[in-house]
Amino acid sequence: MPLMCVVPPGLDFRNLKLDKVQEVAESVESNPVWPLSQSQEKPEPPIWKEVFKFLSNPRKPVILALSRPDAKKNITTLVKAYGQNETLRELANLVLIMGNRDVIESLPKGSRSVLMDVLKLIDSYDLYGYVAYPKRHRQDQVKDIYALVERSRGIFINPALQEPFGLTLIEAAAYGAPIVATKNGGPVDIVSTLKNGLLVDPLSETEIGDALVKILTEKNLWEEFSANGLANIGAYSWTAHCAKVLNHLEQEKKYIQSIRYITPFGGSWDDRYYKTHLKNVPESEEIHAKSPGDYTSMDDHDVKFDPESRLAEEERDAGMPRVALRERLVIALLDNTPLAKQALGHLRSIVQTAYGTKSEHRDDSKVGFGIASMLSFDATCSLMERTRLKVADVDFLICNSGADLFVWSGGDEMTSYEPYDIHIDERWNKDHIERVLGRICANNTEKRNLLINIKGTSTGHFHIVKEVAKQPIENVDDVSVADRVRAKLREVGIRVGCIQQVDKTKRGWEVSPLLHITPIRASRPLAIRFLVQRLGISMENVVMLCIASSIKSSQQQAISKESMTVGFVTSDADALVGGAQRVIIVPPSKENRMRDPKDNLDQKMMQKLSYECGSNIFNERVVLLNGKNTKIDDEIQKLLPAFHIEDED
Repeated sequence: MPLMCVVPPGLDFRNLKLDKVQEVAESVESNPVWPLSQSQEKPEPPIWKEVFKFLSNPRKPVILALSRPDAKKNITTLVKAYGQNETLRELANLVLIMGNRDVIESLPKGSRSVLMDVLKLIDSYDLYGYVAYPKRHRQDQVKDIYALVERSRGIFINPALQEPFGLTLIEAAAYGAPIVATKNGGPVDIVSTLKNGLLVDPLSETEIGDALVKILTEKNLWEEFSANGLANIGAYSWTAHCAKVLNHLEQEKKYIQSIRYITPFGGSWDDRYYKTHLKNVPESEEIHAKSPGDYTSMDDHDVKFDPESRLAEEERDAGMPRVALRERLVIALLDNTPLAKQALGHLRSIVQTAYGTKSEHRDDSKVGFGIASMLSFDATCSLMERTRLKVADVDFLICNSGADLFVWSGGDEMTSYEPYDIHIDERWNKDHIERVLGRICANNTEKRNLLINIKGTSTGHFHIVKEVAKQPIENVDDVSVADRVRAKLREVGIRVGCIQQVDKTKRGWEVSPLLHITPIRASRPLAIRFLVQRLGISMENVVMLCIASSIKSSQQQAISKESMTVGFVTSDADALVGGAQRVIIVPPSKENRMRDPKDNLDQKMMQKLSYECGSNIFNERVVLLNGKNTKIDDEIQKLLPAFHIEDED
């Protein structure tokens, strides 16, 4: 399992007017008397007047709670804590901002119940003149409410039974207000980071009251918490959030690089070693993320494979995959049987150009070849044999829509790549998914449900393939079988990858698709990225060769000559074409060209599998060949320097 890091979200403080708050904080530090005296020239904000009309002595410090009237927010316990603590009542006023209301009877039942309980407690403890609960406030007045706490040297409190994050605590801290918060949930991390308050048991009225009294009475504690909040609030800015995410990614990359050759390609991933290694990493070691546009560890790895080293010899003897020696990759995409034949023919030509007649060049070349196929391993190898491309000429095979990854190791055949199998096995239960699919088909009788007549067989432990019968549906905009199946499975808590594939039968192109279901971590794009990251190869040194099902241009596109509409037959095409890798798109041969479907639903389906491609969209990263230019190896030579073997020597 990869390292799990929790990074709090960033906040936009521009609307809080922190410069004004900082000025007030400085004035308070120099003059501990509350600066809002009646003689001040600046008028008080209107929301303050709404609060003050409830209070007998409005110049006392304010204890503020700001939340909707919800039982989970635990406002009633706060009122009890305030009412039971005579010292606290003498020291401060309690201000409850509980949303907006006209009349209590108009509120939802839960909110109405909380408000009624609060009013009964105020009456029970005789807190009239001590507690303010204004009926309304505008969003732009929230900053004035926070400022009231800081200007009165008060406290902001969140006594919720459970708080997932605690946004209001951070906003209050941005104004220099000390905080008291529940010890359940996100406030624990906030208080630990900002060092500006105390944590309490939300079910203990005594603990809540004592914490508030402590901040109000203990010498210099209020000033310390206020200053800490202002000094550390930058930890929750969007800039800090992005820096933390990038730093965690850089540290994860550095760790992966450090174990690249500790865990051989042919061996299994030992999670115990992973955890042990992390415990030994010094906490003081900082990994600094680079600025956008700079090279990162994905571009220039610190750990390089030295073929002359003793470790390299040991791993070679242990069966290290041949692909580990490569620095650049050419990958052919096999989307279905007819297009696969054409792609393999082009790949065979490229391999012959690279290796010539000297097969020993395969082991020493810096350029490797691979295949990413929607088909099974046996079907892919059969097609390679029919197109006279040797399995030994490629370094790896990705099959079954990315569910299987095979590499050429020290033996004479392709072997399953075990680290990838372990990686994608997370939360995958094939038998359970098969049963759920069966129940979905059995329990749904609506005509528009595309799962009713599913039939098919599985082809591997991590792969389920289904043939979907065409069904009449009412909403022509909702024709994606993959999206519908994925949504159905998510409703019962199952997350999987779903890829839709258009195939060709004896009757011609059949738009009614095949559906490939894989683990959530498995797909052709994810398998390629997994392998590339393990090798330490930049995606810019990867070239993908794909065969389109159609290439057309609208009247406007024909005039601009900058882009064309390219049709594909798999729903993962966008992830394969997008990214930093280079892509060569080849038009289909005459017999493989897909004609426009007559059925409206089929037209919608093909539109979902069509994308606009051209230099104005992808710059020079994506090369779209026309029918007159099919010299694929020449195009790869341009995209991938030092492609030919003789150039490397």
